[in-house]
Amino acid sequence: KDPSATSRRHYLRLMRNLGKKGRCSQAFQAAEEMKHSGLAMDVSCYAALVEACLVSGLLDRATETLRQMRRDLGAQCSLPEETHNEFISACGFADQWERAVDLLKDLTLARQVPQISAYVSVVRSCCRCKQFPTALQLLKEMEMHSQSHYQAAQELRLELVEVLPNSHWKTWETSRAHDHPLTTWSQNGPRKAD
Repeated sequence: KDPSATSRRHYLRLMRNLGKKGRCSQAFQAAEEMKHSGLAMDVSCYAALVEACLVSGLLDRATETLRQMRRDLGAQCSLPEETHNEFISACGFADQWERAVDLLKDLTLARQVPQISAYVSVVRSCCRCKQFPTALQLLKEMEMHSQSHYQAAQELRLELVEVLPNSHWKTWETSRAHDHPLTTWSQNGPRKAD
């Protein structure tokens, strides 16, 4: 067995456990100790630190950790999908709609489909922050991913009727009807209704 792999697993487990307990600074100290012992950080280590930040509500530190990961491991490097979705949701709940939208775009650029919960969180955050055009654009994107995404988008549409100003709603409904009138879902994806 490779002793460095065993040590890395030990540090990773330590960072995850500290993070789950809300001991974010100690998780970062464990990461520093790991680096000083000559072990390199990998994606799973950075993900553990981001998760520790999210548990502690430290979104700025989570963002900086993501940036550091990309500096160290390459700009195209991304968090595991589950961690990325949790990060999006946390930003959405904190009404940091711009950061949430950027993280959502990161997933789609990586050709990953954001989870429904991530979309819902971002759309609601955009509405709370009165970013209605962005919320409506996200709904349009959401509808195109899968049948379950489409159904969730329709439920959100009903919810938005209560909060969206009429001018935005009418503009969106008109553009939506133009983009894909009466779209329904089949096994093969979206199709126009007969």
